[in-house]
Amino acid sequence: MKRKQMAILLGGFAFTLTAALASLMMSHPYEASAATQVLLDENTVWRYLDDNTDPAAGLDSLQAWTLKDFDDSAWKTGSGSFGSKGGAIGVVNGVTPTVLLNHYKEDGTTCIPSYFFRTSFEIEDAEAVSSLTFSANADDAVVMYINGTPVRDSRGGTP
Repeated sequence: MKRKQMAILLGGFAFTLTAALASLMMSHPYEASAATQVLLDENTVWRYLDDNTDPAAGLDSLQAWTLKDFDDSAWKTGSGSFGSKGGAIGVVNGVTPTVLLNHYKEDGTTCIPSYFFRTSFEIEDAEAVSSLTFSANADDAVVMYINGTPVRDSRGGTP
């Protein structure tokens, strides 16, 4: 069984990381029914930073936080949908988050520009996976990494 670490960078002033993550599924190409397996859903526990810190500060790479062995034990944890609109729970692109993220820096007026999320999932036979499907609701940008490799950038497709 292969453990995969998913890391997501969200940028924006109003967004949600939603239960739409239930659509992170893998497809098996050799099965006649094109079977899918849900890997993440609304019960998935995520580690996240919403305090305007750089998770890679002092490390060799800006993407060090996306690697499988990165220590995220000091990060907050939560499950469900994440978001903030003007510092409160509110509808963002038709979705209402269940976990409120810090929206402003300590000055109370400047928006936090980026949020960092990490979770892991396991795949028994990675060679049998033909695709992964992911969706997120954000008003600005989403960059997704698996084990440190960028696999999706909403600003310009797959890196």
